[in-house]
Amino acid sequence: MLVSLALFALISLGGLALVDTVLRAQQQLGGRLDRLGEMQRAMLFVTRDLEQSEPGTLAVAGEALRFERHGTSPLAPALPVIYGLRDGVLVRGTDGADQRVLPGVAAVRWRFFYAGEGWREDLPDPDDRRAPPPRAVALELDMANGTAPTGTLRRVVELPLPPPQSGPAEPITPNGSPESGGLLNRAT
Repeated sequence: MLVSLALFALISLGGLALVDTVLRAQQQLGGRLDRLGEMQRAMLFVTRDLEQSEPGTLAVAGEALRFERHGTSPLAPALPVIYGLRDGVLVRGTDGADQRVLPGVAAVRWRFFYAGEGWREDLPDPDDRRAPPPRAVALELDMANGTAPTGTLRRVVELPLPPPQSGPAEPITPNGSPESGGLLNRAT
């Protein structure tokens, strides 16, 4: 009977150690899932704002990116938005209200893609009307040490096209090519 009690005690200790290991793993996994959810939410905010940005309104000041976002309706004015880093937190500012988007960020970098040129870290001079606007924005976030996961988080967002320049339209022939002298120039 003494032997069976000793075996039962050993099995119980093994079971308790197993339960403790499972609970620790679950706690660590829960924390990582929460962090991944924060990161996904942050990238969703940035993506939606940039996809709704007004063409030609992007401006960079250090680690901050400023632009105007379409209003909530066609009659609503554009909303100024700024993304920047403050005390290790990616912050989204709109009309004086700051929103904490993602904590645990060490550095923020913005890069811009230009058709025919590739990626650059600068924007064209806003007064130069001939300079082509960027076609995409890349946000790179260096995650702070001590936060899991570590490394660089990158999101690339395609920017909306500027409205086409209005001017006199060329007439189109039935075969789809431009033709001067009228919309339909048929020989009868």
